[in-house]
Amino acid sequence: MPILGLKTRSCLLALVLLTLVALIPVNARADRYSEAVAHAGRPAVDVQRDETDHPAEVLRLSGIHPPMVVADFLAADGYYSELLSYLVGPKGRVYLLNNDAYDKWSERQWEGRVERFMLPGIHAINFMLHDALAGGGPASARFDPLGKGMAQMLLDMPVPVPGSLAARL
Repeated sequence: MPILGLKTRSCLLALVLLTLVALIPVNARADRYSEAVAHAGRPAVDVQRDETDHPAEVLRLSGIHPPMVVADFLAADGYYSELLSYLVGPKGRVYLLNNDAYDKWSERQWEGRVERFMLPGIHAINFMLHDALAGGGPASARFDPLGKGMAQMLLDMPVPVPGSLAARL
């Protein structure tokens, strides 16, 4: 039996490796779509839904990437809209669009989502509860007086400041 040359062995090894990689299921390969689905902080109900909907596979077909502008038509509660926001990145945009008929049918369930705003550099996160005033806290649709009242309370709060910082002010 003849001994294979170095080039032939290298080519065979490369062919075997490529075949093995091709046999790995698509969902086992790490890519931006799988990373979007694995994003920390997603609602538990959405993570449960992933088992049925296989969103990474669906989104992979779209080819969406940063910094695209994407419209999610009949987006319902925003399940895919949130995943799309991770794909388009901070310079992209995702528009969640539902029509009036859907809003009436769903009793506007999409409004209950929580929107998170990361604030880099100051180590903080702001949360916007979209339906909080529809029955939570002071149930008021009068944003301006409510905001001014809260701001006045904040102005009355003492803020401890280190002496070294106060000396520079």
